Amino acid sequence: MSKVAIFGGAFNPITIGHQLVVDSVLANVPEVDQIWLMPCYGHLYGKQLEEASHRLAMCKCLSDKILNTRVFPFEINHKLSGSTWLAVNQMLEEGVFDSFDDFYVIIGQDNANHMDGWLYGQELQAHLNWIVVRRAGSPVTHNWYDIPNNRIVTPPGTKQNASEVSSTKVRNLIAENKWNEAQNLVLPDVWDYIVEHKLYGI
Repeated sequence: MSKVAIFGGAFNPITIGHQLVVDSVLANVPEVDQIWLMPCYGHLYGKQLEEASHRLAMCKCLSDKILNTRVFPFEINHKLSGSTWLAVNQMLEEGVFDSFDDFYVIIGQDNANHMDGWLYGQELQAHLNWIVVRRAGSPVTHNWYDIPNNRIVTPPGTKQNASEVSSTKVRNLIAENKWNEAQNLVLPDVWDYIVEHKLYGI
């Protein structure tokens, strides 16, 4: 069966942690044929983000390096709020997945733990197929997703915190002028883009 997995996020910037998620899903969920990186247009809770065009370009740096991965600017093109419920309903309305048998949504363990607080969180849990990715520092406090149509993926090194790389950490390291450390947490092409466009206060 042909399926696509939507991996949404701010990607502010996209990091090697995101790359680890993509690699792990493709390696461990064989029914997924493609992963679509979907940067949000605006943050649902008002967090400041770099311009959408920059985040799209940085995502493309990753998708260019991994087979069966592409950038999907749906939320940005439609100027959506960042709500998963609204985005999924709009995609279904427009027939985005009509050429696929079905689709998954990729979510980190940290977000899975708090989905009850999302807009229509329980409806999302019940009606979508999920791939929950374990994350270092995020203990399992809810297991609503532990049913046959969903998948659980544990990236290599999760228990040793190897997967605990965040966009926030990259931005904080740049703010502290620890550029060498920040550079190690993103792809070389992403770092070159950040420097070239003077993002995050560089």
